[in-house]
Amino acid sequence: MKNERKQIILQALAQLLEKRNPSKITTALLAKESKITEAALYRHFPSKRTIYLELLNFCDVSIREKISELKKSKKDSNDLIDQMKTLSKEIKNYDLEISNINIEINNFKFIN
Repeated sequence: MKNERKQIILQALAQLLEKRNPSKITTALLAKESKITEAALYRHFPSKRTIYLELLNFCDVSIREKISELKKSKKDSNDLIDQMKTLSKEIKNYDLEISNINIEINNFKFIN
């Protein structure tokens, strides 16, 4: 259950980051979006910074898994090319998000 709850929190953060600047996402807002209390949020993650770093790690692992799946795929070359183009766009978006999050992490602009 604990890992499941962590996944819910990370998904909520990812959804919030699509709509908001990272510095505008408070732990109270993240808890609300995760449908848990702020205290429960801190039972799963010791800090807001840790949540962001965990999300970055999750995204990195997900992208690596997608690349691995594509390498093992038996689809024809046109399908693979289309999938690689899609993945390339996702990676570009991911890189942009990482840059924004890293700026926030490095500047410690975390508000609770």
